Amino acid sequence: MIIPSYEIYKNTNPIKNGKKNIYKRYNKFLNWLEEYYCKPLNIYCDILREKYGRITIILKSENDLIKYNISKNNIFRIKKSVKKKILKNFNELVKEPIFKNIYDDQEYNFLEETELIICTFENISKIVTIDKIKKNEIKKLLKDINNPELWIISRLLSYTTFFVFTEKQLKKYKNDKITIQDWTKKYMEIIKHYDEYGYFKKDYKIKLDSKENFDTNYNSNWYYYYYK
Repeated sequence: MIIPSYEIYKNTNPIKNGKKNIYKRYNKFLNWLEEYYCKPLNIYCDILREKYGRITIILKSENDLIKYNISKNNIFRIKKSVKKKILKNFNELVKEPIFKNIYDDQEYNFLEETELIICTFENISKIVTIDKIKKNEIKKLLKDINNPELWIISRLLSYTTFFVFTEKQLKKYKNDKITIQDWTKKYMEIIKHYDEYGYFKKDYKIKLDSKENFDTNYNSNWYYYYYK
């Protein structure tokens, strides 16, 4: 999984706020994208492992993904035909200074070796919002909830999982809408302090899981749980 970085957020945020313009070198490419898909909020380029180029197209909202034939549920799956078309036109329309060594390398296959990411500022902002929540705020939330059956609150990207201890408890709370609404409400009170653009709506749902599942099926390992 490729996670949009803070650097992309810091680069795009002033554009979102109207305090900065996107680099002029992208103008022709932006016009082409607007004609065939939709105009993005920003373009961000960097180098992976000092060898491979990466182009990140940052769209305004999740609704814009549809115009690139990308599902909201799987933003990391870009159709090969779309990827090839976009990379081909970027290579023809943009002279990216960060890619100087790539352009000078005659053996570098731009279409095959350049990584393309299409994401949304909405999603990046949600990730940053959740990440800004401090550990002591999570500890205080656990204390305020004061439920001996609640083990831990874990976060990754824009998702937050409330873990109870057992599968039996998990089954119980999945059917206990009042308790989950209360946990969500308390958590949203924290989120709203960091949600600069109000992307987190009332329909935001926390996830539920159990320590029993974490221990039994993921060997009590967070890497296995989130990335395997």
